[in-house]
Amino acid sequence: MLSDRARLAAGDIIAHCEHAQAFLREARGDLAADLRSYYAIIHCLEVIPEASRRLPEELKARHPEKPWRAVAAAGNIYRHGYDVVDAQMIIATVEDELPRLAAALRSASN
Repeated sequence: MLSDRARLAAGDIIAHCEHAQAFLREARGDLAADLRSYYAIIHCLEVIPEASRRLPEELKARHPEKPWRAVAAAGNIYRHGYDVVDAQMIIATVEDELPRLAAALRSASN
């Protein structure tokens, strides 16, 4: 059974994964040209790592295939390494990684 704090963190991650996917769909494939969607997605990608730090180790242990340290560290890249972040990297993260992360947390939260 997850604590309230862990359940809230997992819910925040799932919600921000879904928001990022919706913002990407709204950009209609040209994220670099849609600054509003670009910055909205970046915000989601900053929240997800922070919330991941609130997940208990027992939950993370249920999904050892997830690179939890990299998830937590990703926020630093978006905040401090913004000069190396490009639209293609963001698109790949949102399309490939976020759906799997959200699915893992949904199954772990049940």
